[in-house]
This record gives sequence, C-alpha cells and structure tokens, in this order.
Amino acid sequence: MTTSITVTPGEIDDAALLAIARIIRGCAELEDMLTLFACKLTGLSEARVLVMIGGLTVERRLEVVGRLAEIWSPAAHTAFQHCFDANFRKLKSTRNDVAHAVFLGYDTNGELAFMAQRASGLVDGVVRQTVASYSNALLEQAARLIEQRVTEYPALLEIESLRASRSDRVRFDTPAPKKPARPRDPRHSAPGA
Repeated sequence: MTTSITVTPGEIDDAALLAIARIIRGCAELEDMLTLFACKLTGLSEARVLVMIGGLTVERRLEVVGRLAEIWSPAAHTAFQHCFDANFRKLKSTRNDVAHAVFLGYDTNGELAFMAQRASGLVDGVVRQTVASYSNALLEQAARLIEQRVTEYPALLEIESLRASRSDRVRFDTPAPKKPARPRDPRHSAPGA
C-alpha cells in the first residue's frame, strides 16, 4: 500500500544517533560472525573465505553459508537457522535504512523518517520512494537486540576461539603513511600562476 507522509525537517537527536551507531557496529559484528562460521565449516582461513564470499551481498553470503551448514551437520544447520533467521534480516533492513537512507526529518508521528535509495513503484506516472520511519524507542530496541546477539552468537556458532585468536592469525594491513605534498618551486611555475 502506498501512502503519502508529511515530514518536518529536523536534526537527529543524540539518543537516536547513539542507537544508530550501535546498530551499525553490531551488524558489522554479526556479519563478521557469519564469515567466521564459514571458516569453521570449511576449515579455511579467514582470508581464503573472504576471497570466496567477501564480495557477495549479505543475502548471497547467507545462502552460501546456510548451504555449507546444511552439508556440515544438522547441529550446524540448526545453529545457522537460529542465528541468521528472519529477525536477523529485519535487523539488517533496519541497519540499511538508518545507515544508507537519507534522513528527511520527522513524520507526523514524531518518528525519524529515512528515504531509501530505491523506488517502491510507479503510481499514476509518479515514481514513489520508500520511506521508513523509526521511533527512538524502536531504534534502542533494535540496538539492544543486536548487542544481545553479538554476545550470544559466538557460543551458539562455536566460533569463540576464532574471534579470540584473530590477532594471532590475521595480518592487518594499514596503508603506508602519505608523504606531505612538496611545495612548488616558484622557479618552475608559469608566469602569473
């Protein structure tokens, strides 16, 4: 169903910003756990798994790792289904809305309104865009649920040792420091430059 909403411009308050940051960080942790679960199932290093699935969308990675879990064992498949269920996908959708959509302001219910970067359809020759609205309470609830999952999933997926030993087995590359730009020698400048 397509409805029109009225939005009042405004700023995102600190409580909502904090909840949004927690949602974004927590989802990154959950996606990392999906990768580590694939490492556990395949017996491959994180680097090798990332070469295989790192460029895939999260939905596609979920499909691939779900199939691996199904092949691995009934227990692994059950753990995967429990952790990466429909609620996980809803939380990821919330994350996508607050991380990638444009903040428009507040809707008539006082909720934060985010315009997604996708069209929801064409109605009477007018392109409609998806707008998702979230109350501060809903953002806080999502942040808490994600944080709870971040705490519980390592044991459920049996990846605690992979997370704990990461610094021992992963080489972190950081870009080389850039040299400051050298000032131009005025003798080599064009006249009037």
